[in-house]
Amino acid sequence: MIENIKQGDTIEFYISCNANRELFTGKVEHKYQLGLISIVDGAQYELRKLVDIKVLNLR
Repeated sequence: MIENIKQGDTIEFYISCNANRELFTGKVEHKYQLGLISIVDGAQYELRKLVDIKVLNLR
């Protein structure tokens, strides 16, 4: 799924599989050392570690 996501996309994702997990929404950015990331409220999340990623872009 990550291979279909590119820099500038808006995504929804979870950071865990827990029952009381929180849904996050953010823009995809690229960092040289980390690859694709999303920054939400100052926290940086690597896409390869996220769960249930959904692209929100309307095309």
